[in-house]
Amino acid sequence: MKKYFSIYCACLAAFVFLLSATNPVPAADKKKAAEPDALPILARGFAGTLEGKVLTKDDTGTAFVIKVEKVKTVPKYAQWNKAKKPDALKGKKVMIHVRWFEDKDSKKYKPGEDFVKWVNGLKIDRAAAVDVYSDGYSRLIMVEAPKK
Repeated sequence: MKKYFSIYCACLAAFVFLLSATNPVPAADKKKAAEPDALPILARGFAGTLEGKVLTKDDTGTAFVIKVEKVKTVPKYAQWNKAKKPDALKGKKVMIHVRWFEDKDSKKYKPGEDFVKWVNGLKIDRAAAVDVYSDGYSRLIMVEAPKK
C-alpha cells in the first residue's frame, strides 16, 4: 500500500509541476510586474541620467516605466541634484513623465511633441538612457528628448 501511495504522490507532484510550467503568466500578473515602485525618499530631488530596461509605456506617449540598472549623476545637472542617495534608484521600477509646455495660442499645457514622439518609439524590453529630474516629491520628469 505504501508503494502505491508513493507512486501516487510522485505522479501528482509531476502533474502539478507540468501544469504550472505550461500555463502562461496571467495578464494581471504581467501588469503588476510592470507597476512602478514608489520613488525612494533618499532619491527625491535627483537630477541626472538613468539607464535601464523599458518595462511599459502608456498609450498617449506621456510616460513610461523603466527598471533602473545604472544611475549616473551628470555634472551638467549638478546644481539641480539634491538627492541624498541617488543610488537608491538602482534596481527600482520608476515611471518617467515627459515635460509639458504651455501652448502660446490656447494657453493650455500639453506634452512636448519631441518627447511624445521619442516615448512612442521606445521598444518594450529594450535598454534606454534618459536625463531626468525629480520634482522633489514623487515624479521623475524628462529634461530633454534624446536624439537617438
